[in-house]
Amino acid sequence: NGNDYRKLIFRSIDHECNRGRYYKFDGSYWLVDFTDPTITVQKFVTVRRCNNYLRMIDPENGSIVQWPCVIDYDATSPSPQVGSNIITPNNHLTVMVQGNKETSRLFKYNTRFMLGSRPFKIQAYQNALMPNDETEQTNLLYLDLYLDEEHTNDNKELQLADNGEFNYSIKIEPIDKVVVGSNGKLNAVVLLNGQE
Repeated sequence: NGNDYRKLIFRSIDHECNRGRYYKFDGSYWLVDFTDPTITVQKFVTVRRCNNYLRMIDPENGSIVQWPCVIDYDATSPSPQVGSNIITPNNHLTVMVQGNKETSRLFKYNTRFMLGSRPFKIQAYQNALMPNDETEQTNLLYLDLYLDEEHTNDNKELQLADNGEFNYSIKIEPIDKVVVGSNGKLNAVVLLNGQE
């Protein structure tokens, strides 16, 4: 679809162009997928329209986070999966999303997402394409998502896949004795699903 691709030309040849950078215009987010280091009279990048969002619950704080992403057009089916008494077509999606500290922290193997009311799971990703020798973080992630079986706690309405329980609690460690009017120190231990 030609409407999903644009070439952005910048007024300054010194404009910093990075793969994985988001731009927002025409009512959509656009992801830089090509930069040209050639020194010419114009500086440009090509961008691709983000056609969906990857949404999940952040296990550290329970908030819903989302990232604009590009889902490639083809949903291939390499082989059927047989689980219990049902057959799941193993659709495969290639997804591009900005690489940053947050996506690297949260996008791990077996992380699940709802796309088009169907659950998909990360089974592979490309996070080794560094922009230069001085950078430790890739700017652009390529994810391989495969169709997964539905879980009871998948939320199709909010497009949130079940990635497990994240029950936080706090335990105040007992102290020997604090006399009224004196100072004391309480130690708190944060537990996630009962584990420190």
